[in-house]
Amino acid sequence: MTKKYAILTFWAKGMSNGTAPDETSPARLNEGKVNSASKNYDGTAMDLIKDENGKIIQFVSQVDALNYCVKLGWDLEQTLFESNEGFNSRDPYSSFIFILSRHES
Repeated sequence: MTKKYAILTFWAKGMSNGTAPDETSPARLNEGKVNSASKNYDGTAMDLIKDENGKIIQFVSQVDALNYCVKLGWDLEQTLFESNEGFNSRDPYSSFIFILSRHES
């Protein structure tokens, strides 16, 4: 078995207003298959979390996105928070970064 890593990022934009992120700032799961700057033909990032029909999944919080990934078999390794104003920031451009792992054969 091989241990595989991924980065789950969740931009808190909109959370300070009590709204879920929209298509401009949803959760992203980068498994190392594409560069985080890579775009689809429609201009959206390639590592956005989408459902089986290709629709961007909107999570109500960073924990909702993390729980979704756990259901897919990912384990949380580490949590990082990026903000210019500190951990309790209401800066709408804060990011939650989760380092995830899972074992694959």
